[in-house]
Amino acid sequence: MFRPRSKQRDKKKLWNYKMSSYDTWHNLLSGISQGSFDKICIKDANGVMTDLLTLIGAAAGAAVNSATAPLSINNGVLSINLTGYIPTSHESYNVGQANVNFGAYDARTQTLTLENASGVTCQLNVDLGGNLNVGTAGVVTVPILNAWAPTALKLTDTAGTVHNLSSATTGELLWDGLEVQLRQNAFHQISVAAPLTVSGANSITIDTLWKPSTVTAQTGITATANDAAGTLVLRLDGSQSQTQLYLEDSGGTTRALVPSLTGALVWNGAQLVDINDIASYATTMWTNTQLALKANDASVTTAFAGIQVQLTGKQDSLVNYE
Repeated sequence: MFRPRSKQRDKKKLWNYKMSSYDTWHNLLSGISQGSFDKICIKDANGVMTDLLTLIGAAAGAAVNSATAPLSINNGVLSINLTGYIPTSHESYNVGQANVNFGAYDARTQTLTLENASGVTCQLNVDLGGNLNVGTAGVVTVPILNAWAPTALKLTDTAGTVHNLSSATTGELLWDGLEVQLRQNAFHQISVAAPLTVSGANSITIDTLWKPSTVTAQTGITATANDAAGTLVLRLDGSQSQTQLYLEDSGGTTRALVPSLTGALVWNGAQLVDINDIASYATTMWTNTQLALKANDASVTTAFAGIQVQLTGKQDSLVNYE
């Protein structure tokens, strides 16, 4: 039973009656902010309507006399000492929920397992030599790479063929045993002089402005050109006509070969002997040879005078003989 104050006594009495008649739990907003009650009954844990003071008294009878740190009891007051405990604002409360910022502090663990969005994991660990490993495979770090001196670097092309990049004992860079041309030993620019031309960038073409087919032959000369082979053959066809032909000897002296009005060839002003001249010249030579064998008149007279002397001293009859 309860005894409300003020004019709302009858209205509150009706509210108390309805509230106490419920067999099940109900939430009820009465609109009363304060009041004085003779008795208030509520359901206990077993569902039995029990006086509120009875319930409070039962709880007071089970007094707590001791507590375990960080809890403590002082004059019936229970308190807690959170010194040394992590506040809920600490970064550790982000583990499993958000990014964790360690600030200037370190995180130490024997292994670190990484997992991607697909659930694939790998484990980072350190071996006894202080080397970083992914599982059982070692990770190449900068110090390891600096100390690494392989004899050959193996590279695999898209077809799966393995190639070796190595160094020769004399310092040349080799690709599968063949020397690689270094830039310092290569042509950086190709220049040509006229009539040659050069075009292109990565692939260059060297050409010439002069081509055999561009040569024009005059009368009496036949030209056969082949641009692809770079050849030009010149022939005299006999139709040419020249008044003279100049020839130069090894000493640099130039002499002219010209035809005379009689049709004879004149070399440097002297007429050359042709076949007809040689035939008549041969007859003259034979005659001169025979004439050289003749006896001169004086020689004959002298010879006969000697004979006359010998005849005068002859013996008409053979007297003296040996």
